[in-house]
Amino acid sequence: MKKLAFASVALATFSVINVASAADMAARPLKAPPLAAPPAATWTGFYAGLNAGYGFGSDPTTETTVSAPGFGGGFVLTPGTSLYGAPRNFKLAPDGFAGGGQVGYNYQFSPMGLLGIEADIQGTTMKDTKSCIITCGAQVVTVPGFLSLFPVVFSDISAQHKLNWFGTLRGRLGYTAGPVLIYGTGGLAYGEVERSGNVVGTTVGAISGLTYNTFAGSYDNKTVKVGWTVGAGVEGKINQKWSVKAEYLYVDLGSTSDTFTTLYTTAPRSGVVGGTAATRTDSAKFHENVFRVGVNYAIGGM
Repeated sequence: MKKLAFASVALATFSVINVASAADMAARPLKAPPLAAPPAATWTGFYAGLNAGYGFGSDPTTETTVSAPGFGGGFVLTPGTSLYGAPRNFKLAPDGFAGGGQVGYNYQFSPMGLLGIEADIQGTTMKDTKSCIITCGAQVVTVPGFLSLFPVVFSDISAQHKLNWFGTLRGRLGYTAGPVLIYGTGGLAYGEVERSGNVVGTTVGAISGLTYNTFAGSYDNKTVKVGWTVGAGVEGKINQKWSVKAEYLYVDLGSTSDTFTTLYTTAPRSGVVGGTAATRTDSAKFHENVFRVGVNYAIGGM
């Protein structure tokens, strides 16, 4: 009898506990499982893109003119005598559009550190012309002494620089803050620089004003130069595949030296046979600045 009573009490207690537990569960609202955190932004992977911008240069140039053998009419100058005074120093400042494409690879080696490599190729319209390097239309003494009585008058003495295209192969070292990358960059630069120049003028009598000869010469050369570049930029992700960037590059393509001769043709009154009047040399350095914006598309990772 006691056992039966104990079993009845135990069963009743268990039932009450179950009912209370069910009521408690019904009273508590159900919670949705926590959302999975989005994957952390990573820059690792290959990419390719396009860019466009503006470039301007500062190309220091020196113009030197020396006499040719036998030049000077009946008063022969020592070959190599400097003409028109000291060498002229001036700057050409080619500027214009620059645009092209780039490919590269980034490796994010830590949450905030990145190493990369990038290659790009650009076409440009950058050019500049310096006219009347020696004053045009004015009498200019060739050399002091007797020949100062026979100055020259230039109608053109000019030089032009053009940067037709350039490319770079650079390393990148960056600091990442989630979807933003700030980086420095530097490496190899190369490009085609085109130079041209022109000289046209006459030799006159300082007293008589008569023309004794006319002279002219020109050059037009293209060279692929190799140099170096350094710069910096910032890039930001739009999403996992697309990013935009703004970048500055300083490009040094070394120097060139272009030499050409000017030939003269005499007027009948001079009695002097025509020939080579002088040798002119233009020595220049190519220092260019490029500001550009671009877009990149991640291939695979990122």
